[in-house]
Amino acid sequence: MRTRIRAALLGGIASAAFGAALLAAPAANADWNGTCAISYYQQSGTGHATGWCGGTGPEKYQIGVKCANGLWYWSLFAKDFGDTTGLTADCPTGYAAVGYDWRRF
Repeated sequence: MRTRIRAALLGGIASAAFGAALLAAPAANADWNGTCAISYYQQSGTGHATGWCGGTGPEKYQIGVKCANGLWYWSLFAKDFGDTTGLTADCPTGYAAVGYDWRRF
């Protein structure tokens, strides 16, 4: 199970509201001691998630967003752990983000 440490809401910018959290590595990933920083936000009624994972490759990660339609949508690409340029996942137009996560490859 992933431990989530919730950070304070960052406030609204234009029509977007932001929330942030750090996700600790799950117990099954004991050989990886990095951290993932993921946030999700709503913009014009549509949800998005963005984030990055620290650590070292060659294993990869993806960012996911759970949308109000009950489905998960994952970033189109995977990046190596340690590549902090980040990824984004988007809900379909008009669906809010209700959760977020990351997965390891």
